[in-house]
Parts: sequence; structure tokens; C-alpha cells
Amino acid sequence: MAGIVERSQTLKREDLSDLLTVVDKRATGFMSTVKTGDAPRNSLLEWGVDSHKQNLVASATYTSGVSNNLPIDGVDTTASDFENYDARERCRVYIQMMRRFPQVSRLADMTSDVAGVGFKQEMARSIVKALEVHARDIESTLLSAQDTNAETGSAPYQTRGVGKWISSSAQGTEPVPANFRTPSSSIVTGKNTTGSTNLAQEEDVRGILQSIYEQTGETNKTFFGICGSEMKKTISEFSLFSPRTNNLVVSNRDTEDNVLASAVDIIEGDFGTVTLTLSSHILQDARDSSNAFDPTVGQKTLFILNLEQFELAFAEKTNVRELPDLGGGARSLIESVFALKSYSGGLDHGMYQLA
Repeated sequence: MAGIVERSQTLKREDLSDLLTVVDKRATGFMSTVKTGDAPRNSLLEWGVDSHKQNLVASATYTSGVSNNLPIDGVDTTASDFENYDARERCRVYIQMMRRFPQVSRLADMTSDVAGVGFKQEMARSIVKALEVHARDIESTLLSAQDTNAETGSAPYQTRGVGKWISSSAQGTEPVPANFRTPSSSIVTGKNTTGSTNLAQEEDVRGILQSIYEQTGETNKTFFGICGSEMKKTISEFSLFSPRTNNLVVSNRDTEDNVLASAVDIIEGDFGTVTLTLSSHILQDARDSSNAFDPTVGQKTLFILNLEQFELAFAEKTNVRELPDLGGGARSLIESVFALKSYSGGLDHGMYQLA
């Protein structure tokens, strides 16, 4: 008669380690960097934007080489000589509420001793995880291309994401005034990473920085560049080689100390510096032709942002409220109310996107 063998033993205890590993480590780089402002006092936030007149040299007609904007000695001024210096306009955006609802049944929270969680800790663990996901909800909203929206009986309030502040055309709701929208030269899209035409190159980024300079006239600015994984890889490959029209390739790879390096974290140019930060939360509202979530759009995108012009305004900072137990178990509400403001509209920002 055969003795006991391990594979057929009964009542064996599980060797379940008191360890629970969370492999999802996505960071919220934009929300942790952008400045926060005063609490809104209305569901619609408004602020003024202003600009200067064009200088007299640039605005002159120079008929026969002589400016028509200069005075002639002895000639009286007329009504048409006087100027209106009120170029003020308004930018507007609505707030947005965002919620999570963790719940655990009475027995699950009362009797379970889950590995890596602990005895009677299921609800506490659920709240911690819900807070993390809630932060990612906000980050994805801020880095989306969703437009702002006024609440109706069937649609909620919605704030405007970075991808919609950066627009050369009028937004659908509370559009940025025309003189303060992002110029088309600050938005470069459809660049290829393979083939021989319309290839992505570092000159594209420098061109966007130049376009921003032409709007603001500010130099030596540091921009916050937040990008997806495919875009980051493409930018790092700028440092590897430079293609030439005669089919020669110039390699720039440094292999000193047997280290193969090809990472780019800072782009410096004549019109500013861009520090690059990876994010997996960019353009999470992108959808394909079947209206399914398309993660590749965000992966191929770089937002070039002047963070001094952004403000994250919390009407209610993230908080946890315990709700009554109606018999089904412990329940909580996690809530934030916020809006994203871009002081300069879209002028001080740019976007770079791969095909």
C-alpha cells in the first residue's frame, strides 16, 4: 500500500505570505507640480486677459518708404489719432466634481483577515486605494482634451483640460478669445517615426518654442514638458543619430565606460528649456473609430507648458466622508471639486504629437 505523497495530502495549509504587491505605480506629475489657487466662489471662474498694441513701425504702411504713423510738424491732431487702449477680454471655465465610492460588506470588513491587508482592515485599505485612484482621475482630467461644460439636468459641470486649452480654433463652450488662442505654429501633429517623409525631429520642438516666443517675447523660460512613453522614446532617439539626404547617418551615441546611454530629459534651445516628465495620464479621453479608449494617442503626445500660467483651483480639496451604513456595510464618499485655469489662454503653451 502506497504511503502518503505530498500531492494528495488533505487539509494542507496555504503558504500565503502576509504581503500584497501593487504593481501599478502610475504617478501624477502634473497635479503635484502645478500651483494651486484660491477656492472658487462661483461655479463659473472668470479672469481678464490683456495685450499691448502693435508698435508704430510694424503697423505702418510705409508708402514710398515713409511711415504713415509719424506726426508732421505744424499739423493738428484729429479724432482718428486718438487710441483706445482697452484690449481686455475674459477667459472662463467651469468647475468639476469628481467622486469615488468605496464600500465593503459588513462580513468582509468584520471577519476577513486578508493577506497584506490585515484583520478588519478591508475598508481602510479600500479607502487608501480609492484615494490613489481618485488622484489619477483628477490627473487624467487635467491632461485631457475635454472641454468645459455648464451643468444641465442631464449633463454635469466639466472643467477644461490642457489638451483643450491648447487649441488654435474656438472651443465649443466659453471659448478662449481669438487673440489669446494657441497659434497653429505652436501645435505640431502627425509627425512620423518611420519612413522618409514628415519625420519627427528636434527642430519641431525648437519651432514650437520659437512660436511661443513670438507670442510673448519672453526668453530664457523653462517649460514643463509632460509626455507619453512613445514620444519620450522618440525624443531620446534624437540624440542617437541625424539622418542626411545622401543616406549617411551621423551617430551621436556615447558609449563611455561601457554604458549605452540614449535618454533625453532636458531640451535646451534659443527660445527656452523644456524639462521632460513621463506620464501615462495624457489624453485618456481619446477614442478610436469604434469609440473605444485609445491609449496610443496620449503615448505619442508632448505638452509644452508654462506652469506659471496654470492654476489648479480647488473649491473642495480631496476629502473622505463616511456615509451611513444602511445594512450593506461600510461606505464612504471621496470627493474633489476643482477647475483648471490657464491665465494666458493658450498663448504660452504648445503641443507636439506623433502620427
